[in-house]
Amino acid sequence: MPRTVPVPATEAPGLYNTAALFNAQVRDLNSFALGVPVFRGYQSSAQSCATGTWVSIAIDTETLDSDGGHSTVTNNSRYTPTVAGTYLAIGTVAFAASGSSQRATRLTMNGSPSVGAAEASAAGGSWWCGSGIELFACNGTTDYIELQGRQDSGGTISTYVGTEFNCALKIFWISR
Repeated sequence: MPRTVPVPATEAPGLYNTAALFNAQVRDLNSFALGVPVFRGYQSSAQSCATGTWVSIAIDTETLDSDGGHSTVTNNSRYTPTVAGTYLAIGTVAFAASGSSQRATRLTMNGSPSVGAAEASAAGGSWWCGSGIELFACNGTTDYIELQGRQDSGGTISTYVGTEFNCALKIFWISR
């Protein structure tokens, strides 16, 4: 069941400080604030990416998923927030070495790109890594955030999997 952000009660005459009011005003709000939704996952197995097309990056390893918004089995390229609100997403795409070509990364919500949440550059004969950062307003039930990569080498290139540079996605709940 999705969590919701607790809403403080409105002050009113005759509203006495009861245990229920304290729980709603203090306990529930503090519990949520100390455990907001966060996610961090990365790619531990290389993924083939065809030339000239945006590819959703599979995130097959989780290191943190406080609210179960990601699955490593079903739609593993997606993070689906379970709490409505504004989220900060940070994604990194790494491509293996290949000849000279353009490489790019971007973040999307529900498959649509977000203006300014992308990075692109030419890559020479070595591996390439680029990041995107964006804020998304999610409804907490059906919206999803994805990391995508693109390359235009003329052939297929795999994502790069190393000890420090991998495709990775990080999601942080910011506000209601």
